[in-house]
Amino acid sequence: MQERINVLVGEDDPNDRLILQRTFRKVWPEVHVELLPSGLAVLDHLKAESSPVPSLIILDTLTARMTGWAVLEWLQAHPTLAKVPVVMLTGQATEKDKLRAEALGAKAYLEKPQEVSELQLLLKSLDQFWQPAG
Repeated sequence: MQERINVLVGEDDPNDRLILQRTFRKVWPEVHVELLPSGLAVLDHLKAESSPVPSLIILDTLTARMTGWAVLEWLQAHPTLAKVPVVMLTGQATEKDKLRAEALGAKAYLEKPQEVSELQLLLKSLDQFWQPAG
C-alpha cells in the first residue's frame, strides 16, 4: 500500500492559495494539500508532533510573518525534515535567488505562472519530487 502523499504549501496571498487548492484538486485529487498563510504557520505546523512529515513542501519566497527563505534555512537544521523535498515558488524569479535556493537545499526554484493552465502543467511536474523511483 502506497503511503499517503501530503503536500504542505506556504503561501500568503489568499487568491494564490485558492488557485493552488483548486488546481491541486484537479491535477492531483489523491494528494492531501495543506495550505498555510505564512512561513510562521508552516513552521508551527512542522513542529506539531501530530503533523505527518510532508512528502513535499512548497514555499513562497516572500510570505508574511516569516519568509520561505527563513523556513528553508530552518528545515536544513532539522535532520528528519531536511530530507523533505522543497520547491520554492515565487512571483519574482531571479538568478541570484535561484542560486540561493540551490545553496539552501531546495530541489527547484520556480516562477508562479500567470495562467491556470500553466499552473496545472507546473503542478503535474511536481510528482517527480515525491514519486518513488521505478
